[in-house]
This record gives sequence, C-alpha cells and structure tokens, in this order.
Amino acid sequence: MYCPRCLKSIPDDKVDDISEKLKSTMGNRLLEEGKCPVCGTVLVREYGTVQKMNDIERGNRS
Repeated sequence: MYCPRCLKSIPDDKVDDISEKLKSTMGNRLLEEGKCPVCGTVLVREYGTVQKMNDIERGNRS
C-alpha cells in the first residue's frame, strides 16, 4: 500500500500486523479502512500505480 501524500509504502504482507499494532497502542483504525495512518489519505495499491505517479512527478507523462 502506498500513500501518495506522504510518499511512503507499507508492504502488503505487513499491513495486517501494523494495523493491529496501531489499533492496540494508539486506537488508530485508519489502516484497516484503507487510509494512511499518518495523514488519512486513501492508500493505493502498489501494482503499477507507484511507477506511474513517480513518472508524473518527474514530468514523464505518458
């Protein structure tokens, strides 16, 4: 999962573990709702989306 606002990734295989830790320690349920636990932005899957976003940021529009 990738946050386009924070520019950070969370590996898909660790999302459940991280979500549980956030819920138990801070009461933060955003990750289980598909939102960034830091800023609340809707997360996107990393398939090809990240590469396309990085290309756009560098000005390489296809």
